[in-house]
Amino acid sequence: MNIKLNKWWTLVGLSLLPSVLGFIINFLVIQFPVNGFMMFVMSFLFYAYWLYAGYKIKKAYDMNVFTIGLAHSVGLLSLAYLGYQVIYVGAFHTNALGLAPQLYFIPGLSLVSRLIP
Repeated sequence: MNIKLNKWWTLVGLSLLPSVLGFIINFLVIQFPVNGFMMFVMSFLFYAYWLYAGYKIKKAYDMNVFTIGLAHSVGLLSLAYLGYQVIYVGAFHTNALGLAPQLYFIPGLSLVSRLIP
């Protein structure tokens, strides 16, 4: 049981990692002059780490549909809530609940915006 609980906490922690990094990047952008190249490097490093962590988790645990869903649960909920705010509300909420999904996607925003024309 202890191994399963540790696996659950590891997957939840990895799922929350983009939100934590988004908060840190948001703080850095507000406090210091961060140019586009630095944001690109931060995005690249984030995705490189994300792929490395996914590879290590895949090797360490037996991955099934439930564990993959758990690992991506925060991202899926954030995407669903962003869709709700854009489609149904027509604006982003200005409280912490409205800001959290936006912070989740900040780490990869610079890289993705360069890849998608």
